[in-house]
Amino acid sequence: MANTFQGLLDKGKWKLNQFNRIQAVKKERDEIKSNIWQNKSKLADTTLDLFYENKIKNEQIVVICQEIDQLKKNLKAKEAEIERIEQELPPPGEGGITPKTSKDLVCPECGTLLNVKFCPDCGKEGIAKELYEKNK
Repeated sequence: MANTFQGLLDKGKWKLNQFNRIQAVKKERDEIKSNIWQNKSKLADTTLDLFYENKIKNEQIVVICQEIDQLKKNLKAKEAEIERIEQELPPPGEGGITPKTSKDLVCPECGTLLNVKFCPDCGKEGIAKELYEKNK
């Protein structure tokens, strides 16, 4: 029975060692993959720079660069859309007074007239000018 127990113990140690070796090799593999992706990214950036300088003549690469350029324009449009949505004003609230635009907002903390939803000085959300005047 001692031999059986020792055999199981040895097998467990071997399995643990095997697991650790596999994990170490996987870590090295992942580092190599990461280096490959970093170098591909550098290659892509360099290729795009050459494309913008009109130095790329290979049609396949030009097409890919044009697609990336269009995607960048789409990304910029989406970022602008996000900014517009973030600047939207809430529905009518306190006192039934809702500003028509963000230019009708005032910071309730410092009284600064705002052209955005939140005060750039103190971070408070703007309220309608009329409401600010009423509560002064």
